This record gives sequence, C-alpha cells and structure tokens, in this order.
Amino acid sequence: MPDYIMDYLRRAPSSYVSPRDGQDLSSPRAAIFGPKVVLINEYTESGGEALATYFRDEHMGAVVGKRSWGGLVGHYGNPSLIDGGTLLIPSMGVWSPQGTWQVENYGVPPDLEIENIVGDDRQLAKAVDVVLKEMAKAPQQKALRPKYPEYRAGRH
Repeated sequence: MPDYIMDYLRRAPSSYVSPRDGQDLSSPRAAIFGPKVVLINEYTESGGEALATYFRDEHMGAVVGKRSWGGLVGHYGNPSLIDGGTLLIPSMGVWSPQGTWQVENYGVPPDLEIENIVGDDRQLAKAVDVVLKEMAKAPQQKALRPKYPEYRAGRH
C-alpha cells in the first residue's frame, strides 16, 4: 500500500538552509509543496488505485484521467509452484475507516474524466492545466531569509 508516498505528499517546509553561494534549500527536500494532481487510467491497479483513493480522501488535489480497473485486492499465503513460479490468489479486500469497501470491482472514478488519444496525452495536458490554475489562484510564497546574525562580542 502506498501510504509512505502520501507521507511525502503531505510534507510542509520545516526549515531552510542558506549555503554561502547559491539558492536557499528547503527541508525536507523530498516533498512537493505546491498544488498536486494524480493521473489514473483504465490500466491503473492495486497500489495505484489505493494512492488515488488516499489522495482524493485527503483532498490533496484532482484525480485526472479514466476510471481505474478495480483490482485493489490483497494476496497472502501465495503457494509456490515446482517450476519456481508463484500463484497470486486474491485473498484480502480493502475497506475504509468509515466502514465501506473500496475500489474492488468498481475502480477509482476521476474527478476530471479525460480520454487519451495515441500521440496526444490529453490527461497530462489537463493535469498541467489544473496545477497551473491552482498555482495562479494561490501562488507559493517564497520564504524570506532573515538578516544574518551579528556574532560580535556582546551582541546576540
């Protein structure tokens, strides 16, 4: 399950580092501080469906594309075969903290349904459009570096 990815997406700046030369760096580094979207399509399955569901449930942004295929199920106790292969048998369903079954046999419906055409990635174009409009509505405020402290005797 992609809950660890959601941890990255939830991150907010906690500090900044000012190098002697170059631009200030934010911490944490592995984060996306601005608007976000998730792309899905009819081939999105399993953990991808869970990620889109978590993303929507936490109101992180729009889900763009086509309904996923509905294969969010778990497997446990997979038997090994004599040729070294393994059988992956669905044996677990996924349900929400609110007590509803999630995704299986239904999929994740997008907020913005966009059909892709070969050679024309309309889903990606729409996702970029959505993010640019969100950025225009609420521009990211650049953190202002404080004045450097004076460390002369008697001053703090």
